Amino acid sequence: MFLLKKSIPFLMLLLIVSCSKEEGAKTTTIIPEKKVEPIQPENTGPTIQDQVFTLSENPTIGTSIGTVLASDQEADPLTFTIDSEQYLTINATSGELQVSQDTTLFDFETVQELEFEITVSDAEFENSAIITLNLEDEEDGPLTNYQKEVIYQFKYMLLYYESQNPEAYYESIYKREGGLQLFLDGNVTDEFEQNVAATLETYNALFTDGMEITIVSTLEEANVHVYHGPVEAIKDLWPFHYDYIVSNGFDGYAAGYQLDNGDYKNTLWVNATNTVLFSHELGHLLALSHSDLCYEPKRSMMCASSLPAEPLPLDYDILRYLYHPDVYLGMPATDIDEVLTNIMLNLPSSKTQKVFKTKHEGNYMKNLMTY
Repeated sequence: MFLLKKSIPFLMLLLIVSCSKEEGAKTTTIIPEKKVEPIQPENTGPTIQDQVFTLSENPTIGTSIGTVLASDQEADPLTFTIDSEQYLTINATSGELQVSQDTTLFDFETVQELEFEITVSDAEFENSAIITLNLEDEEDGPLTNYQKEVIYQFKYMLLYYESQNPEAYYESIYKREGGLQLFLDGNVTDEFEQNVAATLETYNALFTDGMEITIVSTLEEANVHVYHGPVEAIKDLWPFHYDYIVSNGFDGYAAGYQLDNGDYKNTLWVNATNTVLFSHELGHLLALSHSDLCYEPKRSMMCASSLPAEPLPLDYDILRYLYHPDVYLGMPATDIDEVLTNIMLNLPSSKTQKVFKTKHEGNYMKNLMTY
């Protein structure tokens, strides 16, 4: 802070002289001047005004938007913060705004103006202002950013299973046919059974290609053996899974495998009544691998760890499109963008379904060991 200039006091001595008639002597008394301390100015706090920035839609992560301006009368160091870092981040020292991890919001077809609250502090006082971000339109096709993200995650979960690497992926779509029949085993509490039933009701409402998941009363009727309970309970039941589960510390596990007679069987184990954990494992049996959409506050139910409190709308949309009549078993990966775009825009399918060889299903099921 600026200080008032300190004046050098002029030293004054006040001499008081008195005369004594009797003694005729003089006495002198010296009274020192009082020292005056300089007055310190009050801290007025930082100043920030509402500001407007412009950004082209569909930016990349880290795109610089501009610098928020603020000032302080005492020239104190300032610290900038933003109300949420889901979409924007701000440099605490310089005030530079950048696009954060979630770029789906910056879609001109969805929204044209966004507002964020910025706070600036001098360590004693703080003030806030509203930053308005105007989006500029670009020629980027008929889909919204959210729809584009759904297509990206669809391909990520359906094609890039083995290595999660776009350079090594399945060349065609695998999806279940004929339905899933679940037998519930282990610690089948009312809460667990209700959670499973609610999940199946939600999933079945998404399917429009005849796919259906049901609960059956005997293991013989089932093609999915669901077990709820502690991991030690499956040591003898599924010894071929047990060691792998324990060594990795999993809370749930799902796997599909082919029997000697050619039939396909599936196992699904969870150690808790958590609805999202069950949804995650069932997602694997419906052909979904893991997602890379695993940052706060936007986490897919198909994250490999730290599951969200509930699935994202995107998770449901991926299942909705996968089990749509226009997305067929064995559909070439190269057709995904066009087919999903047509579904999203309610356009007729331009692709002809082809007979799919069971070799692909066998190879897929052989490799389908998920968690």
